[in-house]
Amino acid sequence: MRNVRWGWIVLGAFVAEVLGFAVLMGIRVLHGYGPFALDPLSAIGNAAFLIELFLVFMLAGWWVARGARELVVLNGLLVGVAAVLIYEIAARGSGQSIPISAAYLLAHAVKIAGGVGGGWLAAQRSGSAVPRAA
Repeated sequence: MRNVRWGWIVLGAFVAEVLGFAVLMGIRVLHGYGPFALDPLSAIGNAAFLIELFLVFMLAGWWVARGARELVVLNGLLVGVAAVLIYEIAARGSGQSIPISAAYLLAHAVKIAGGVGGGWLAAQRSGSAVPRAA
């Protein structure tokens, strides 16, 4: 798997996680909470968070995948997967109990989907999209 940009994938995933967390803190402040409060967001706040998460990971997936010569979409996908792993390692390492819910799993799925979307966008721009049947 020489065409997978492992270093860039981990860097892109980490930067996207930090940026996503920063925007979440801003959404919490707009809701009138402290930036580190754990109070639940409103339905609109949750939707805004998922949309920003998708866009941040789409940008990160595109950023990493645009430099790949082959396996462009895979590089974007791996940005989302690496971010999920980074989050899980940090969350489990904190020692706090993390309740697994549908919203929790949805946020992880959105990260991966955003990475795939960014990889797909990079593939479309570079002309190295998935080959089509003749």
